[in-house]
Amino acid sequence: MLKKDTFRETRVRKLYREEAYGFSFEEQPFKPPVCITAAGKSVWGRGDAYRSEGRPFVSVNLVTGGNALFYLDGGCSVVNPGEVMILHTGQSQIIETGPAGRLEKRFILMAGPFVAGIMESTGLAATSIVKATAPAAVRRLLDDAFNECRK
Repeated sequence: MLKKDTFRETRVRKLYREEAYGFSFEEQPFKPPVCITAAGKSVWGRGDAYRSEGRPFVSVNLVTGGNALFYLDGGCSVVNPGEVMILHTGQSQIIETGPAGRLEKRFILMAGPFVAGIMESTGLAATSIVKATAPAAVRRLLDDAFNECRK
């Protein structure tokens, strides 16, 4: 396991298509308490995978099509459309295309001194997979963030 201040990511098999826009939080002269540092969308095919260790940010990923295999802490879960994978600061995990053979998702990356407190106060710090009660609304929010980051 890498130290929390070290971040390494590997696109194990990067055949998937991804469109993402963002900026480095650390390079900003003014650091807001919560900042969406990137937003994107991706489409994965059979065999695509992503691994990260020691993440310096929180990532929120809404599965919109197909499904994902989400490996965390020695376990594996299938994440289906309408479910959200939360990848917390400092965690190491692997995401692979699931049994459906494809994965479509929307995502944001968040940084800032208030992110941990918000995750804790909402109960999201203790979980990594959440079933969205209104997935269409979550998708709209993620699409709005994507469009703002793209400007």
